[in-house]
Amino acid sequence: MWILILALLAMGVFFNKSPKLLKNFKQPTDTLVSQKRLPPPPNTFYSFVPYWSASNFSNSLPDNSEKGSFAHSLIYFGLKPKSNGTIDTDEPGYVALDTFASSAQDYPSTQKYLTLRMLSSEINFDILDNPTKQNILIEEFVSVASRKNFDGVVLDLEVSGFPTEKLKRNITSFSSHFAAVARQNNLLSGQLIYGDVFYRLRPYDVAALAESHDLLFFMMYDFHKAAGSPGPNFPAGGTDEYGYSFSTFLEQLGQAMILPEKSVFLFGMYGYNWSVDERQRPLKPATAQRLKDITTQFASCAGTCKKTRDPLSGETTIQYTSGETDHIVWYEDGQSVTKKIDLARASGMYQFGFWTYGYW
Repeated sequence: MWILILALLAMGVFFNKSPKLLKNFKQPTDTLVSQKRLPPPPNTFYSFVPYWSASNFSNSLPDNSEKGSFAHSLIYFGLKPKSNGTIDTDEPGYVALDTFASSAQDYPSTQKYLTLRMLSSEINFDILDNPTKQNILIEEFVSVASRKNFDGVVLDLEVSGFPTEKLKRNITSFSSHFAAVARQNNLLSGQLIYGDVFYRLRPYDVAALAESHDLLFFMMYDFHKAAGSPGPNFPAGGTDEYGYSFSTFLEQLGQAMILPEKSVFLFGMYGYNWSVDERQRPLKPATAQRLKDITTQFASCAGTCKKTRDPLSGETTIQYTSGETDHIVWYEDGQSVTKKIDLARASGMYQFGFWTYGYW
């Protein structure tokens, strides 16, 4: 997969122009601060490294001779909070932090980001309703990022529930505070945003978040959910067929006036495997499968399965039978990612990344 990514970079697929400085960026006068606050160079792509891969990710990353002039940024995923606002130092993300930092030393010129994993709605609501807990969490998290020599921080704040205006304001306020404290500590800041943020009711003010952060990471995956009906991970096109698409998202992003230098598109290198009935309705929630596992399992489909590249979404679907149960698999791969990158480039976008290391 790294060979494919580097080949795409060499052909200019990932970037078609150099980014400008961020909209409100002020050049620091201190040399050390300047090095921390500069945005990533134009030939950069982002790779998430989850805590469960912290011990071995460097074995598969290209070294400097392979990269040539291409750089990549590493995003460690990450640390999580407790309900009282402190960082949970007993959970696996924190425990593996030093292991990641040690492995990342093999890439001294690579920018590194630390993610705050706020994935529990119950804990998130407790924190969002309590300014004291917010201050504790943000100060403690940024302090860890600074001590561990990260170049930036990323907020992954995910909540489920009705998107009230109060919740949207609370998220915007928390995100703004998060970015401000990062900036005070000479760190870049970013936030993960659902790729369907303009399609489904979500409590995120994208324009306000763009004003606060240096980068917004749009998660262009999971449009079709494991608990829903079978379909593409995130279709490149085919809004009429699938209800939404990456093409439509790009149009809406332009209407929202989100600048290219602030926008990073993340592609999920995995798929879902649904057990279905005779009408292709799901019998139970789908099972997630990594791209490398799918390509291994279905390396040959002769007589055992049917593999088709969908022209609208750009993604591949596989149909097969196991025992007496029919299955449908949809997944993202290098070819479907290339189609989406071409669409993004046509809209003036140029920053891309992947969820997650260990999947391809």
